[in-house]
Amino acid sequence: MAAVDGHQLLDWYQPLANTGRRWLDDTYQLPPGLTRGRSLLTVTLTPAQNGTAWSAAAYEARSLT
Repeated sequence: MAAVDGHQLLDWYQPLANTGRRWLDDTYQLPPGLTRGRSLLTVTLTPAQNGTAWSAAAYEARSLT
């Protein structure tokens, strides 16, 4: 589950297999209504109840205009 400032978003599905434990670069677009005009966001990622654990090197937010 993904959330921005407590607003739950659609699930972030990652259909790509990654059996070799390689680096993966992925994109999840946030709704403009939750980000427009904001200089600070709190993004929360929660694993699915029976989901696979993961680790992350970094997360990055970009603005599309």
